[in-house]
Amino acid sequence: MTFTRAASPCSHRAACRGRWRRRRAAYRPLAPPVFDDGTLVCFLASHTTSAARAEQLGWLLDSIAAQQPHPPPMYVSWSAAAEVEHVVRETLERVRWPALQHVHQPKKLTQFEHLRELVRRVQAAQEHAPEWVYFTDDDDLWSEQRHALFARFCRDADARATAVVCTRKARPAGKRGSSSSCIRRSADVRAALASGEARLTDLHALDLNVESFNMDEYFDYAVRFRAFESFFMRAPIAVVRHKLCDLAFTSELRRAQPVRRAPELADEFVYWYSRPEGTPFAIDGTDGGAAGASSSVEIDEFERQLAREHWPEMARAMSGTLAPEQFDEPSLAFFFGALRQGIEQELIQLRVISGSPTRGAFEGACVRQLDLLLADNPLRGTGEGFERMRAVLLAVLRGPILQRLMRLLSFDLPRRNVSV
Repeated sequence: MTFTRAASPCSHRAACRGRWRRRRAAYRPLAPPVFDDGTLVCFLASHTTSAARAEQLGWLLDSIAAQQPHPPPMYVSWSAAAEVEHVVRETLERVRWPALQHVHQPKKLTQFEHLRELVRRVQAAQEHAPEWVYFTDDDDLWSEQRHALFARFCRDADARATAVVCTRKARPAGKRGSSSSCIRRSADVRAALASGEARLTDLHALDLNVESFNMDEYFDYAVRFRAFESFFMRAPIAVVRHKLCDLAFTSELRRAQPVRRAPELADEFVYWYSRPEGTPFAIDGTDGGAAGASSSVEIDEFERQLAREHWPEMARAMSGTLAPEQFDEPSLAFFFGALRQGIEQELIQLRVISGSPTRGAFEGACVRQLDLLLADNPLRGTGEGFERMRAVLLAVLRGPILQRLMRLLSFDLPRRNVSV
C-alpha cells in the first residue's frame, strides 16, 4: 500500500470551530445546575429500546437519588423506542431531585451525540459551566458514596490534571445471569459480594495489551469540562456518530495520564457493572439485561460477500489441513466480521489523533488484530497451512476491509493513493 499525507487541516479545523460556535449559540441552556463545592456534574446519555432497559434506568436513578450526603447535579439526554417512551418519561418524573435535569431527543442518537447535546446546552449558560464532569451508563447501579468519592478526587486533583480515574467496581463472579437479575439496589450488590456471587475488580495499572473488554471505560473517569469540550471540537462528525466513539474518547483519557484513585476501604465498590469479566463488548448494539454485552460477532452482507469471493482461495490454502466441517464459507465470514470489528476499534481511536496516519500505523493495526484473532487457531503450528491461511486473511484485511473503514471514518487519504 502507498499512502500520501493530506494537506494541512488548519483551515478546515478553523471552519469546524466556527460552525461549532454558531450551533452552540442557538441552543437554549438548561437551568443553572446546583453545584456542590467540587463543581462536579454527571452526564447520562441514554437510548432505551426495551421495557427491561427502562426498568434498569429507574434502578440507576434510584441509586443516584440515594447518594450521601446528597445526589449530584445531573444532566440526562435521552431518546427511546416509541413503545417504551412513555415508560422512560414516567421514570424520570418518578425519580426527581432539584439538581436533576433531562432533555428528550426526538430521534435515536448515539451515546456521544447525546453527550454532545448536553455539552452544547451547558455551554449556552457559560457562567454556570462546571469544572468537572463524570459519567454513568443507564444500567449501572451506584454505591451511596460514588458522587462523594469523585467530588473529593476532583477537589484534590492537581491544577494540571485533566482527568481522574477510579476503576473499582463490583461485577458478577460467574456467568451472565447468575446474580445480575437480583441486583436492584446497592444493598443487593453488597449481599452478592458477601455470598461470592459478585466480586470486586480494580485495574491498578493500565495494560494496553490486554483484551479491551477487561480494560477501563470512560464511565470510570472524571474529566475537566474544558477537556471534554475540546474532544468534541477535535473529533470528526463521523467519529461522534459512531457506535464505538467511547473507545476513541477513553483512549484520549488514557493519554492524558489520569490521576488514579480508589476508595480507602478495600471492600467498597463504586458502582455495579453487570457484565462479567471476560465478556466481550457488544458491537451490534443489542439491548439486554446485562450491559448490552454480547459474545456474538456481527456479520453483515459485506462480510458474507467477501467470504463468497475468497472462499475458493482459502479452500486451496487450507487444503489437507482441516476437514470441511471444521472450516467453511460461513466460518470465513465470521473471521472477516471479527477482523473488521477489531480493526474498527483501533482505527476509531487513531482517527481522533490524526486524519492522515502513516502507513505503519495502519499496517501495525492490521497485523495486530489478525494475530489476536489467530492466537488460538487450531491451524497454528501446522506450518505452511497456517501461513497460507494467514496470508489470505491479511490480504483481505489490508484491502477491502481497511478501505471500507477508511471511508466510514473519513480518513483524509485519497483512495487513488491506496493500493493493495
